[in-house]
Amino acid sequence: MPLGRDHAFSDGHAIRRPMPRFLMRSLGILGAAWGYSWAFLASWGVWASFERNAMVGERVALGPNAWCVNKGARTDISLGSRVICRGLLRRESFGDGKLVIHNDVYIGDDCLISCAARIEIHPFVMLAHGVQVFDNDSHPLDWAQREEDYRALQEGSANRSGIAAEPVEIGPHAWVGFGSIVVKGVKISEGSIVAAGSVVTEDVPPHCVVAGNPARIVRRLVP
Repeated sequence: MPLGRDHAFSDGHAIRRPMPRFLMRSLGILGAAWGYSWAFLASWGVWASFERNAMVGERVALGPNAWCVNKGARTDISLGSRVICRGLLRRESFGDGKLVIHNDVYIGDDCLISCAARIEIHPFVMLAHGVQVFDNDSHPLDWAQREEDYRALQEGSANRSGIAAEPVEIGPHAWVGFGSIVVKGVKISEGSIVAAGSVVTEDVPPHCVVAGNPARIVRRLVP
């Protein structure tokens, strides 16, 4: 069942699971064997990518550009009930990442969530379009290790090392504004707001507004 276009910045429908879970998984496996183009035609390839790579709760809705990439076990990514996801979820090949999205979370268009340690997003969090959440550095900081890492990527090797990662947590009812970046090791506490275009490099206390690069408290909110 498609949802309408009345939620923020949606450029198309968000679709609930179009058929029973067991059938989606079966078609997703066949689609992976026969190519993603077949999966798109047979089972809305977006949904197939989630059914193959994540534990998906009830009444989840996925946008037309949503996608799920998981280099670990299917259980390493979980979405609770009534999640709306329009972005890209990644469980990276390096580290032992766990991506946990609780019930009633909104993930906007063009969001990117990259997990190598642990990312936990609590109920009623809103991630506006273009938000990026990384619990890792993506590449080593040492230049020689970066060169080695780049060569591994070029060769398609899964043997990547030296990439720092620390857990990220976004507390209940937090709102991360469009184009913001949340980096590794950060906790955004309950009810806080990250202003658009901010870079969050330190923990955010409960019920406040932070803004800027690096983000700093600009206002206290009444809980």
